[in-house]
Order: sequence, then C-alpha cells, then structure tokens
Amino acid sequence: MYLALLLTTLLSFFSTNNIDPQTIIPPKTTVYIFLLDECKICREYASELNTLYDNYHSDEIEFVGVFPNFSSKKENIENFKSEFNIKFELKTDYFKKLSHKFDAKILPEVFVYDHNLDKVVYSGRIDDRYVSIGQRRRVIKNFDLESTLSNIVAQKDILITRTQPVGCFINYNDNL
Repeated sequence: MYLALLLTTLLSFFSTNNIDPQTIIPPKTTVYIFLLDECKICREYASELNTLYDNYHSDEIEFVGVFPNFSSKKENIENFKSEFNIKFELKTDYFKKLSHKFDAKILPEVFVYDHNLDKVVYSGRIDDRYVSIGQRRRVIKNFDLESTLSNIVAQKDILITRTQPVGCFINYNDNL
C-alpha cells in the first residue's frame, strides 16, 4: 500500500512539474571521496578535488565527499566546504555504511564506483603526492584519480585499479 502511494505521489509530481520520470537518468559513475575536516592531507587536496570536479563532473560522473568520522560535525563540514569552496555534495557516514561497503580505511581515500557494472573500478589515493604521513614528494608523478576519470571519459580500460592511500584513519570505534 505504501509503495503504491509513493509511486502515485511520484508520478503526480513528475506530471505536474512536466518532468518525464524516464528522462531522469542516474549518473553512471560516482566518485566517493572519504574526507576528514581536520586532516591536513585532506585539506591540502581540497583545491585539487575542486579542479577534478570542474574537469570531470557531468551527467554521467558525480562526486560525493563522505565524512565517516563522528568528530566531523555538520558545522565543521560546512566550514570545510566554505573555506575551500567545495563544489560537490558533502555528506556524513556516521553509521559507516559506505565505509564498510567500500572497506575504506584512510582519509583521503577515493572509490570510483561504476553503477552499470556494480563495482569499484578504482580505489586508493588521489595522486602520489605523499610517500607517508608528513613526507611529501617534490614532484608528483602519478595522478591516479585524474587518469582513472580521463580513461572513463575516453571509454578506455582502467589499468591501475588500486593504489595505497596516505592520510588519517577512519575511526570505526565511533560509529553510532
């Protein structure tokens, strides 16, 4: 009964707003970026993430920033968004549903999820800027996330599907 009511309501909404429900197509790919507002590495990547968003966001590729640690309060996330002019959606994952789904451990860590294939096609670091915590490379050689997105747009195979991220840890002890 509830499903029928929901379906009727949605159809009514689409017809009154001149939206054909069949024309609403979800994105093919979602880039999930696990972040922590207090992490220096996450903060350093903010402008790079905005550039990637500007270059690759489309009807087929969406970006979502995910804050899994309970220490990232909504106010802090809004401050992070404002301070770095983040252009993509930011959400919390206090119950760790997405964190568990992708087996995320590090912040920042990215998961490029192909909805058509129902699988992660790339996971790991944004680039090889960091060798370890506090140890940066002088020259960035591998732009892993950008290469993945470029290959998706060009409909090429993704050659490297996993890299090791460097950053802060997700606190699995603080889930609700």
